[in-house]
Amino acid sequence: MKNIIILLSFLILNTSCENEGIYFYPIDNNDYTIALDTLKNYSDYILGDFGENFIVSTSVFTKGYGALISGIPIDSSKIDFNIGYKLLENDIEKTVFVTYNFWEANTKLDSTNSYKYKYFTDFVNFFDRNQLVYYQNSQPADNLHSIRVIYKNHYTMNEDIYTYNSADYNQQIINENFNFYIDSIIANEIPIKKVEVYFSFKCIGVNSYDDELFMKNGKGKSTFEY
Repeated sequence: MKNIIILLSFLILNTSCENEGIYFYPIDNNDYTIALDTLKNYSDYILGDFGENFIVSTSVFTKGYGALISGIPIDSSKIDFNIGYKLLENDIEKTVFVTYNFWEANTKLDSTNSYKYKYFTDFVNFFDRNQLVYYQNSQPADNLHSIRVIYKNHYTMNEDIYTYNSADYNQQIINENFNFYIDSIIANEIPIKKVEVYFSFKCIGVNSYDDELFMKNGKGKSTFEY
């Protein structure tokens, strides 16, 4: 029987509503309708099967943006938006990192502001697509919007064993085991400029010993401010 593990954060910092309680009901045939309806007012969440455990979390402990401004092609910078969701598995704190990558033209980035997008429309367009490809460390970097998912212990103890990275999967990627769909996005300009990204995913993470962890039936939401 599949284990069901739920970790919820009711901090106003990580939510867009002040819920006093949240309840989940038995899920049959991977129908997450009730869970997703309950989560819809949260700024960020993730749920899915990680190995043998079904996990739900609204707890986010890190979120950020980065830009690699040197490399090839020289007229572009590799940018990434990343978010880390905090989970609990068998009383052990875990983290799922989801990182969005792309080589973006420098003309769209502001060199005086950490190479962030100059215009809100370009920021929104970064996420406005149907599907992202999984980045692989063993393959040359393509100029495509890519994704990477990492599932690991929240702390670094035995990191080589308990870190499963989709980018370390070095076999041919097939749709049967890998996909990442942008189900929808919502762009808001008031009271602050931000984009809400709703996604579905499945993938295989690999640790340093080539052990595999299947992540499937994944659903999530990540909100990034401009």
